[in-house]
Amino acid sequence: MITNAEANTKEKYLKENLIAYIGNKRRLLPFIEAAVLHILEHDSSIKTALDLFAGSGSVSRLLKTLNLEVYSNDWEYYSYILNYAHLSINIKDLDNMFIHTGGLENTINMINSINYINDNDRYISKYYAPSDDNNPDLINERLFYTQYNASRIDIIRHNIEELYKNNAINQKEYYYLIASIIYESATHTNTSGVFKAFHAGFGGRNKDALNRILSPISLKQIPLFQGADCYVSMLDANEFVIKNKDKHFDLVYLDPPYNQHQYGSNYHLLNTIALWDKPPINKNIYIDGKKTDKGGIRKDWVKTKSLYCYKQTAKDTLINLLDNINSNYIVMSYSTDGIIEYDDLISILEEHGKLDIVTSEYTKYRGAKRSIVNKTKNVEYLFVVDTRKHNFYFNNFNKNLKYIENIRLKLENPLDCSKDSIIFDYDKDDIIVIYLEYSTHIINKEDICLKLQNKSLEYIKMFSLFLDRYIKEDNIGALKIYSYHFNAAVLSNNIKLIKYFGEYILKTYSRLCSRKSNEYLFDITNDILDIISYYKNNDISIIDRIRKRIIYNITHSNISEINKNKLLLRLEK
Repeated sequence: MITNAEANTKEKYLKENLIAYIGNKRRLLPFIEAAVLHILEHDSSIKTALDLFAGSGSVSRLLKTLNLEVYSNDWEYYSYILNYAHLSINIKDLDNMFIHTGGLENTINMINSINYINDNDRYISKYYAPSDDNNPDLINERLFYTQYNASRIDIIRHNIEELYKNNAINQKEYYYLIASIIYESATHTNTSGVFKAFHAGFGGRNKDALNRILSPISLKQIPLFQGADCYVSMLDANEFVIKNKDKHFDLVYLDPPYNQHQYGSNYHLLNTIALWDKPPINKNIYIDGKKTDKGGIRKDWVKTKSLYCYKQTAKDTLINLLDNINSNYIVMSYSTDGIIEYDDLISILEEHGKLDIVTSEYTKYRGAKRSIVNKTKNVEYLFVVDTRKHNFYFNNFNKNLKYIENIRLKLENPLDCSKDSIIFDYDKDDIIVIYLEYSTHIINKEDICLKLQNKSLEYIKMFSLFLDRYIKEDNIGALKIYSYHFNAAVLSNNIKLIKYFGEYILKTYSRLCSRKSNEYLFDITNDILDIISYYKNNDISIIDRIRKRIIYNITHSNISEINKNKLLLRLEK
């Protein structure tokens, strides 16, 4: 029986000190835990678990709380430090730590009380923060941190390094303290979570994160858990499984990168703070009038460039990984946004055993400003492969349902079509008619999915390919479709269609402006202005709302003053 104190310790361990991270599984932990517990209930022999793409460490921590011997691996150094501290150190270990510095609490208080640092030892406060928080140079200074917090990072990280160099703390204690400052540095930052760019001014457009950004940084104790021994490594995942091909893991959890975002560049500052190697960088963003490296990204981030982030290499890299894993169970997370197509992923995983699939929806990470996915929810798939069993155990009916679920998601998107219906006649004797509202949105989605349940897998796959000819799943493609119909409605003064497509224009434009670069904002705004400039009737509220949205986006953007004035001038005409 778990006591309330033990439950609270577990909850704190699983929820606290997890950095904001692309693909972070914090919100999905109950979903993942249920899947792992289901496996454990049916196989009590499972004792070891490998987390190959550990990242922030949320799943590795979960596996530790399930009393498994965890092997946690990630290629990034900051991740290695975070996971070493939270996994390899148990609660009881603290009794014998920081002996030479008066114990953990005294060590933290001592470092936090230091307020001075030699100017030659500064780094973050010199290159990644403004000289004056009250009057930052928005053109030439980086604003990843306030000057105060950047100085706190410098002071704390410098003194941790000095303690370690002087043998006042050992490696385990060193990693513990660095893990604390990494989390603080990842949290109180003037970004949306990644370090490729920072907000223009502290708090960004809405200033809704000011409290987090301005809260003072300090060393704090990190949550730990008393569990089985854990082992942390820092290797490319494919290299790890090849080096450990003869080692058997009872369960392997995979969460490979599924989009183009490289973790080494997105979280370069966390590596710099962890390594404290102070790579050379220009202090100013502009040198001789030329823009240099605004993000101040360390040049060696390419050492951990992942092949999973490229469409041309992701599939073969995953196949190579799976071929070298020695485990009874493989549990893999992947997303509808993934570079590897759903159908391909199914086929690859089925080659390695009996496949079961469960899904869960969660709100998408919003720091990835360049995402063009046309959904407010992100469907995360959890694939469970029992490598001891083979494909003939897989129930074909259930397999068909998985493909139909993917088709159901496609059907929510607009079609590039000029008809009120289109016909899928792969089977001439049993066609599927797709009925469209204003040649754009599918009306009979549920009927289509029900009909597909009685079809063969080959038929379902062919229908999916048929849809791909018309469906536009990204915001760019959707905006083009809506703009075409909106323009036709404006030219014909069809009030009903102006209102209908105007609403979709507004929604899609808003999503793109919130996720795209400032340069992109100029282009898509011009495209919309080309259409509404023909319409002189201001009585239709949707036209007025689009104009107001454009004004808001332009005035709150960082595009050049020249382009900003061009757009605002067009709106006045």
